[in-house]
Amino acid sequence: MQKVNMKIGGINHILAPKGNPLEFLITSTMLVGIDVSHPTYTSMRKAPSVVGLVASVDDKFAQWLGTTRLQEGRVEMVASIGELMSERLRVYGERHQRYPENIVIYRDGVSEGQFKTVLKEEVSAIEAICAKKYANKGQDPPKLVVIICGKRHRVRFYPMHQKDADLKHNCNPKSGTVVDRGVTSEKYHDFFIQPHAALTGTAKPCHCTVIRDDIKIGPDVIQKVTHNLSYLYGRATKAVSLCPPAYYADLMCERGNEYLNKHLNKRWPPGTEFNFNTSPWIANVNKELQDTMFYV
Repeated sequence: MQKVNMKIGGINHILAPKGNPLEFLITSTMLVGIDVSHPTYTSMRKAPSVVGLVASVDDKFAQWLGTTRLQEGRVEMVASIGELMSERLRVYGERHQRYPENIVIYRDGVSEGQFKTVLKEEVSAIEAICAKKYANKGQDPPKLVVIICGKRHRVRFYPMHQKDADLKHNCNPKSGTVVDRGVTSEKYHDFFIQPHAALTGTAKPCHCTVIRDDIKIGPDVIQKVTHNLSYLYGRATKAVSLCPPAYYADLMCERGNEYLNKHLNKRWPPGTEFNFNTSPWIANVNKELQDTMFYV
């Protein structure tokens, strides 16, 4: 029922307003999640990568509409980021009669060596499309916050004292644990956050790195907001380990992979190559589904 409610535009749950859990997000802010899924060793030769981009359209952050499409295989930077953001801004503008003043982007799947490339290629393209669309509406360009998040690391944390352990969940650190010193980078503002309670095994924290902060909101607020957003994942009644914007973008990529399941998850005779011209699917879905959470 949770999935059905989300698909028809409903709200599964929201955060209680006590204590201002979402801080600056309550004021004209759009959250964006971006992810790219790559072909595996079983995929057809020259198989494409699948791009997933989702964005919030309501002040409760319950509805996340998105877009998925193909691009050149094993390329992490999103070539069509400007076009994808234009689509999301269109929907936001139609529902609010203006574009968001702030845009917070959670980018998944990027290594430290690609941070500068993200800023140079993806963020620059987003700035360019925003400058064009905002000028047409007579608005100032939005302030951007870009956060790289991911769980592809080997870092684990263990409580030093019993009082700090989650005794119900294998003595992992308690839900909401944040580590932002000692094992973090000297170059960037990064932190490890464990918003969830691991049901089995050892909890794996999410590593977040802030590579741009136009709003100057500071580390404490970013950490608080990232943690509280983890309770807004519509398919669960508890906090999840990856912030929902990135989580939903990953689901969007999975949906795109399913459209090309035969090409991406099946062994093919040697020399068989993927052809974009004969592909059964390249981008988007039926127009009646585009502005819904069809992918959950």
